[in-house]
Amino acid sequence: MYRAICLALVWISLAAAQTYPALTRQDFTPMIGQGGQLPQGFGDRQNSWAWSMAWFKGKLLVGTNRSYDCMVAASVNRAFSFLPYPPPDADESCTANYRDLPLQAEIWSWDPATNVWTRVFQSPQDIRNPDDSSKFLARDAGFRYMYVFTESDGTEALYVSGLSTRFIYGLTVPGGRLLRSTDGVNFQAVPQTPGTVLGDQRNAGFRGITSYKGKMYIIAGSIEGNGVVLESANPKLGDNSFRVITKTGQLASELDVFNGFLYLSLSDFRGFRVVKTNAVETVPGLGYTFTEIIPFGGGRTFFPNRDVWSMKPFNNKLYIGGNGVQSFFGAELYRINPDDTWDLVSGDPRTVNGVQKLPISGLGPGFGWGFNAHMWRQAVYDDRLYIGTFDMSTIFKDWAFIGPLLSPEMGGDLWHTTDGVFYSVINDTGFEDRFNFGWRGLQPTPYGLFAGTANYWYGLEIYLGRPAGFASRTAAAAIPSLPAPTAFEMEKTGGRTLLNWERANGAQRYRIYRALHQWQDGFQAKGAPGPILVAGRPAPLAVTSQPFFQDTTAAPGATYTYFVRSESSTASESPQSNRAMYPTPVATFRGNSAFLSKCAATPNCFGSSTARVTLLTEYGRAVSAALNNRDLVPLRNYIAGIRNIYMTNNPAMAASWARDFELLLRRITKRVEMYHAVLVTYADLQGL
Repeated sequence: MYRAICLALVWISLAAAQTYPALTRQDFTPMIGQGGQLPQGFGDRQNSWAWSMAWFKGKLLVGTNRSYDCMVAASVNRAFSFLPYPPPDADESCTANYRDLPLQAEIWSWDPATNVWTRVFQSPQDIRNPDDSSKFLARDAGFRYMYVFTESDGTEALYVSGLSTRFIYGLTVPGGRLLRSTDGVNFQAVPQTPGTVLGDQRNAGFRGITSYKGKMYIIAGSIEGNGVVLESANPKLGDNSFRVITKTGQLASELDVFNGFLYLSLSDFRGFRVVKTNAVETVPGLGYTFTEIIPFGGGRTFFPNRDVWSMKPFNNKLYIGGNGVQSFFGAELYRINPDDTWDLVSGDPRTVNGVQKLPISGLGPGFGWGFNAHMWRQAVYDDRLYIGTFDMSTIFKDWAFIGPLLSPEMGGDLWHTTDGVFYSVINDTGFEDRFNFGWRGLQPTPYGLFAGTANYWYGLEIYLGRPAGFASRTAAAAIPSLPAPTAFEMEKTGGRTLLNWERANGAQRYRIYRALHQWQDGFQAKGAPGPILVAGRPAPLAVTSQPFFQDTTAAPGATYTYFVRSESSTASESPQSNRAMYPTPVATFRGNSAFLSKCAATPNCFGSSTARVTLLTEYGRAVSAALNNRDLVPLRNYIAGIRNIYMTNNPAMAASWARDFELLLRRITKRVEMYHAVLVTYADLQGL
């Protein structure tokens, strides 16, 4: 019976778990409102970033921050008068006197019924400037986070976290506010009375917000965002309805809920840590117990990522996006598994507690571009994970030599993954605008994926990504005629650099591209400890008709980034495959056996003993055919059957385990093909 299911599913495409093809650059268009294109910065270049986004009451809401770099320069100049204000940058527009900065943060709303954008809130400007009583300051200089919280009486309320000018003027001005709205039009401040928990926070603002066990959690901290975590079962009351749950000295930077626990990232100069709690006091009055999951900096001891700026559950794993600004070696990406083991997804290889950690994506920090200093925003849309970065290379735009060197890559990156392992770039140039140095807002909606930029030179932009076939709801007709190869990866086996990927329908051949990374000096003035490894531009390397290739020209010790494109008989090319920079942990039959043994020892992994026996028997037959008869059809049929298990929630195997097993099988199939081509040995394939 199971074999029949497999055979029936041979032609199911990999994308079948999603409704639409993955978003491409062509699928994103600037938002168009009544009267034409939405002007940059909502018509005001001082609306620097799309700092927060939420889908609420059938509308998209966007919170801005104001004159961000001007504000930062003002705070630095106020503390160190010898440092310049305004910043010496011809592309910026700062007032001559920072006390005159237009800092009233705004909230805008888009109505899909009318395609009209409306400013629904502007911060009042009613705080006397402590430097000049004739001037007034905005109460909110930015709105960093938005979160829809279901209150105890069932009311859905939008909570918006504010940033005040306290980080410029100190404690002489009020701290950040927390706003609340039940309609997305009218906003009221949550009570923050002096002498109460919420009223006495010495924070400039708030960042991450989430809910867990009916309570709301929020971080009160600095302009960067790290600070204490507050908890409230009734947040609209403000004041003493909140309490601090983190321990003395703990500064959290992000939080989210995963696998029945509340996860927090804790900032530290030794590197961030990730901890979890079940938010239960085992001893009344002693607070919650926190269990460490990821150690300092994910085991990186040399210039680790100090903070986490994004978290997102995806396919039953929690993805952790780092902050690499201080390290100057790029932001790293991690993920936590349901059993609280963790993987390095994108970052430098390392050994942690005697265990080698290779980046499972094959990509180094910043997805292979070290100037990607934040894994800034993450969003799940159409069963894919999208990640937007902050690319700090734009700050070098006016530097001699370095500016031209980096200019081809200036602008924030947008990436996606279907499986959490292989990552493909959608665009790495801020959608062709180098001043869009980051993607600060990613919001899934029924109308597509909204993406908002950070651009403190000329103002934010809002794009809407609608996948091909979205309007007609006919995804099948929208699948590209020449798809990109999938599951591209690199390994170094037997002293050889081997590349492999999955065949693409309609491909006659494959064109391989390679980019050399080289050490470049000159970044020390911005805090780098020495030369930086900079990726060069990709160039064609070779053409092959097979889904694998040995790079015999790779220089020993050199670092490269590779990708491949499908090519048709008319020489038209597909989009890029995912990219790979480092060898990944190789797939072996020994590893597959260990996976299946672990599944058998895990409650509810196999739906029943009968299902386990059936799955293992069919697996053995498929492997035997692949190795002994050089027949990969049974193995591919088996893969299709495993895919069907998680797509249909078939009880034969838990969905998350089936996803992981399918990926292992796809990867081992590629290596079997290399074994048939005598590029790897039987011992390599078995993992002996």
